[in-house]
Amino acid sequence: MNKKEILKHFLITSMIGPIQAEFAYEKLMKMPEKGRLVDIGTGRGHSALLFALTKPKWTIYTIDGYGLYGTIQNVWNLQGKNEFNLSGIPAVRAFWQQHKVKNIIQVVGNSWEIGWELPADVIYIDADHSYQAVEKDVKKFVPFLKEDGLLMLHDYNNTYQVKSYVDKNMLDDWDIEEKDCLAVLTRK
Repeated sequence: MNKKEILKHFLITSMIGPIQAEFAYEKLMKMPEKGRLVDIGTGRGHSALLFALTKPKWTIYTIDGYGLYGTIQNVWNLQGKNEFNLSGIPAVRAFWQQHKVKNIIQVVGNSWEIGWELPADVIYIDADHSYQAVEKDVKKFVPFLKEDGLLMLHDYNNTYQVKSYVDKNMLDDWDIEEKDCLAVLTRK
């Protein structure tokens, strides 16, 4: 699938907007042909779809507690309502199946508590946007990020506490590039 075919999915009604999608696409295309991406905060599954389409030979692990953990109520159930429950899982899986992606592994659970020990080429964080939650996700998963890997954080703006955590704790050791509230960090 080419860039235009992939990005057309993110022009309308997506949790990751067209500018963010293109920015992420461009960064991912510079990465190796095979790899592993950890998507923390599945939500409606849009970002995982972008990653799966862009990197079809990668394994995309997507993790979400679907409202059972954290403070964000952002679950897509079959009626399209936001709720704290697991009813969004079948809809998210159907969304991926509709687009014929087969390289996504869905993990349901609290990202801070699941066992994780695989190295990752990219870590994408778009879960609970509180300062404490961002800190927990960064501390849990960044040790598994490969030395030349990318750390992406969605909603890097002043509305959420993602920006305040990153700016306070990470700028000494990481280079940051940002477009339309998507931050991409690389080790200095």
